[in-house]
Amino acid sequence: MTIYKAPDWLYKPAKINQTIYPQIRNELLQIFKYKFNGTPFNSIKSHFVIPAPTKHVIDNCPFLMQQLTEFGLADSFLSLAMIVVGHDNNYPIHVDTINEGFMSIGLNIPVFNCEDSHTAWYDAEILYHDAFNGYIMEAKWFITAIPCNNSNAIEIDRCNANTPHWINVTKPHNAITMRSGLRVNSSLRFDKKIFEMIDDGSFDKKCIL
Repeated sequence: MTIYKAPDWLYKPAKINQTIYPQIRNELLQIFKYKFNGTPFNSIKSHFVIPAPTKHVIDNCPFLMQQLTEFGLADSFLSLAMIVVGHDNNYPIHVDTINEGFMSIGLNIPVFNCEDSHTAWYDAEILYHDAFNGYIMEAKWFITAIPCNNSNAIEIDRCNANTPHWINVTKPHNAITMRSGLRVNSSLRFDKKIFEMIDDGSFDKKCIL
C-alpha cells in the first residue's frame, strides 16, 4: 500500500489565517491581472490556466507564502493554477489527472466574484480516450486533464467555492456559478510532501479547519 495517492474525501475546509486572508486574495487577483494584462473581463472565456511561473508567484505573493509556511508546505509548492468561469458560464466536468500520486490535491482559494459558486463532484464516466481543446485547459502542467461524460452525470456533493478548501481533483468535478460575469478561483498544487503530511497526521492538524 502506498501513501502517495488521492485521499478518500472529496474536500475539506482549509485553515486559512484570517488576519492575512484579504491580502492573500488581493495578491492572487494581481497575479490574475498580470496574466491577462488589461484584457477586458467580459472577453475572457471559461478555462483552466497557469497565470504566472511559480517563481513569480513566490516573489510577488508574500502573504500567500506566509500561509503556505504556516501549513508547512512552502518548500513543496509546485504551481498556481486558476479556474476561470467566463461569461459563457460553462465549465466541463473533468478530472485533473489519473495519476493519484502527483498533484491530486488542490488548495482552492477564491479570487474574484466567487459568491454563489461551488465546486461540484459527480458520478460520471471518465472519457479516457478524449482530450480537451487547448483553450479550455491552457496549462502545460495539466495537459493530462480528462473530460467526463456530462450528459448523464449525477451530482454527488459540492462545496462553497467562496471559501478556501482542499479538493480531490481525481474525481469528476467542475465549477458552477449562479452569478453573471467573470468568476475566478485559484488552485495551488504541491509535491509529494502533502501525502506524507496526510499520512503522519500533520496535514489535519496544520491545514484543516
